[in-house]
Amino acid sequence: MHIETDVLVVGGGCTGTGVARDLALRGLRVVLAEREDLAAGTSGRNHGLLHSGGRYAVKDPEAAAECIAENAVLRRIAAHCIWDSGGLFVALAEDDPSYVDGFLAACGRIGIEAQEISKQDALRDEPNLPETIRRVVRVPDGCIDPFSLCLANALDASEHGARILLHHELAAMTKVSGRITEALLRDRLSGESVTVVPRMVVSATGAWAGQVGRLADVDLRVILSKGSLLVASSRLVRAVVNRCRPPASGDILVPGGPVTLLGTTSVETADPSDTSSAEEEVTLLRDEAAKLVPAAGRARILRAFAGVRPLYQQTGPAADGRAVSRGHAVIDHLARDGLGGMVSIVGGKLTTYRKMAEDVCAVVCRQLGVDEPCRTAELPLPGSAACIEPAPDIGVSPRTLRMARIRHGSRAEQVLARGSAGHDDRLSHLCLCESVTEAEVRHATEHLWARTVDDVRRRTRVGCGPCQGTYCGPRVSSVIAEQLCASADEERALEAAFLAERQKGVSPAAEGAQLVQEALRRALVRSMGLPGGHRET
Repeated sequence: MHIETDVLVVGGGCTGTGVARDLALRGLRVVLAEREDLAAGTSGRNHGLLHSGGRYAVKDPEAAAECIAENAVLRRIAAHCIWDSGGLFVALAEDDPSYVDGFLAACGRIGIEAQEISKQDALRDEPNLPETIRRVVRVPDGCIDPFSLCLANALDASEHGARILLHHELAAMTKVSGRITEALLRDRLSGESVTVVPRMVVSATGAWAGQVGRLADVDLRVILSKGSLLVASSRLVRAVVNRCRPPASGDILVPGGPVTLLGTTSVETADPSDTSSAEEEVTLLRDEAAKLVPAAGRARILRAFAGVRPLYQQTGPAADGRAVSRGHAVIDHLARDGLGGMVSIVGGKLTTYRKMAEDVCAVVCRQLGVDEPCRTAELPLPGSAACIEPAPDIGVSPRTLRMARIRHGSRAEQVLARGSAGHDDRLSHLCLCESVTEAEVRHATEHLWARTVDDVRRRTRVGCGPCQGTYCGPRVSSVIAEQLCASADEERALEAAFLAERQKGVSPAAEGAQLVQEALRRALVRSMGLPGGHRET
């Protein structure tokens, strides 16, 4: 396949999809290529915090200022991806109480609305906090679904003409006379190749920015900091709860739907695909979370997972991951390296993805002679905008419709109608834990580029409940195989790959009730003759 385009965007995280949306809205021809799936990298491996900027106010005020500004923007344009939980910064008895004063002063200078509240008010709002808390500050933190956010950006880009190529890895780039002239993509599932001839290439590849840079013979100094998190099976807090102290491991709890995320660690790694979590990290995170919320020490942990933060340090000796700014940098390789046709965006935060995309698009448009303005701060994303078509009458339970609206926003009824295609039996649940219907799975494969069960998980939360895909995995695999006209062997491979992926997160954290669930999973897997039915040694 041969494609000519104005811009090839490499990377399907929030920044890459945000760049694709921004450029498509300006009328450019765009191809987005991602080696795995939307939000498969760092964008989908974090605590889902909509930052107020409070976490960076003391040490990194510039990043904090960007966070609070974009916090307000995202609440306008991505309402269906956001839950306004609010946030608390809590000082425990062992913490330095004077740090709170510095924290309040820093927030005031930046413009973050931070208010100290009484211990009584804090315990009323968050009854799981310990009685020993000393001081508490309320900030405008929130929760954001990174999977819905990436998907909505990709959808809007596609609906404005962009071409989305998932599971397509950038294999090579060709340079002629000091300029990128061609890129070779390889479909990692089919093995087929695609040649793209772009006027510009944007690398929005996060932790893989250094590897992509090497394909173009340019050097990017990216520090890779791996952060592990735990998923507790219950809602332990109502608001985001932060430890009010200098940044350290295990200082945040974030509510996310029916679960709570406990995070995070910071471990330097050399491998952008290293998403393993060590048992000592699991122990540390649980112990530190229990200091903030004692119930966390007794909570059922569903799984551990990790993401790799791509931190950019332009000059100076290599620093520890927590000491590097969370700000972002746009690298114009023409100005810096004498290489035309390529721009990189590195660093940054999920909360600031839209501003990051706007900044890199300004460089791209200047080089391409495009003077269309950026409109991403005003136009709502699909799912957060009012539907033009009247919502069809869908015969599902209120809970099923409510869950679909959480995932798809104002488009939920259309998703269910398109996925069911008049077949009422397709409105039944394939995943009972998350109330995911067959219609949503079919819609994901037909209209949302899903090609694996893990792709469907990111679009629907299939397999995210206590069974971790044990029961719904085979059912979803069967539907995907039918949709993709896959063979029986290919269907079994889909199922095995999904269960193996789920297993990675369960193993380091399995204990108590989840260990019993894991034993049942292994027995069922053995009965189906799939790999992964025996305990690893």
